[in-house]
Amino acid sequence: YTEKPTAFKGYFKYLPVNGDYGSICVELFNGSNVIARGYQRFDSNVNAWTSFNIPIDYTVNGGNYSDATPTHISIILSSSGAYNFADLTNCQGEVGSTLWLDDVELDF
Repeated sequence: YTEKPTAFKGYFKYLPVNGDYGSICVELFNGSNVIARGYQRFDSNVNAWTSFNIPIDYTVNGGNYSDATPTHISIILSSSGAYNFADLTNCQGEVGSTLWLDDVELDF
């Protein structure tokens, strides 16, 4: 993936359980280096479709990567905050937290 989006946007509804939170994380990489990131956390009941717009920042980890070309992209959409993508079999999220998403897209 070599494009350079400026935001990730769409619509969501969220129903957390027991103080849980959901999140969206977008990361662009050049090789194994993260060169851009966008993140949003959802932690309260949202019963109606609500828009979100997550800016993607090319200044991460103390560097400015606005001139770097991405090699790949990772988009994580999670209904529960206790995820561990290094070990998916041992995630400890809350059962029943629900994140609905619609019309998601990268913005340029």
